[in-house]
Amino acid sequence: MSSRINRINKLLGLKQGNSTSQKTLDGAPVVIRADPSRPPYFLKVFLQEMAKRKTITASTHTHSSVRRLDQTLEDFLEINPDTPGWKAEQAFVLIWKQGERKSGGLPRMTVEGEVDIAGEVEIARYFARCSQGAVPYDWDMDPKKSAQIDARLEAVASLEAEDDWERKLEEMMGRGKGGNAWLQKAELSLPSLLLWSWCKASRTNPRLPNLKKWLKEINNHPLVRAAA
Repeated sequence: MSSRINRINKLLGLKQGNSTSQKTLDGAPVVIRADPSRPPYFLKVFLQEMAKRKTITASTHTHSSVRRLDQTLEDFLEINPDTPGWKAEQAFVLIWKQGERKSGGLPRMTVEGEVDIAGEVEIARYFARCSQGAVPYDWDMDPKKSAQIDARLEAVASLEAEDDWERKLEEMMGRGKGGNAWLQKAELSLPSLLLWSWCKASRTNPRLPNLKKWLKEINNHPLVRAAA
């Protein structure tokens, strides 16, 4: 068994002897590669809800490109670590890999060894569809709602190009009309979940009143509180 684990670790580029990488990877896990400088906190919310409905396993591993990892990230995703892979309906593997965000479209996720999904927005969409409504979000088959969710996700993604994204977001929240009305309410939708994840990954400690109020309310949501 140890030789099999070592072969898997070598293929994935994992450090030998890392305690978080010595777990059996049976079947075809969903593999997410992310830079530790931008932890995908939204994954915690989705996976903890999925775990209520079916048997899943999730583990965290470290690629050899990472020289130093914050201790709080070592077990970032850890669900049913003692459950054998053959007993799980789905396995998820998070690999911290340095530089995964340099090309702009990362983090990346590989599903069943074939489908490559790039970027936080697309990965979040994948999990939203898989959750089948377990996590509140605005996605459904109605064209109007679909267009609305796309517009909100694009608004969140566009903030990354801003030099002072906190102030830009504060302005969007302050307007509170039209396309920005959803930012007035701290409801846990797919866009707000991504925005919360980004703020948490950026270690945002806002001085701006609208953003401060919004984050306080989102952080008190039961699903977010459980994943914090």
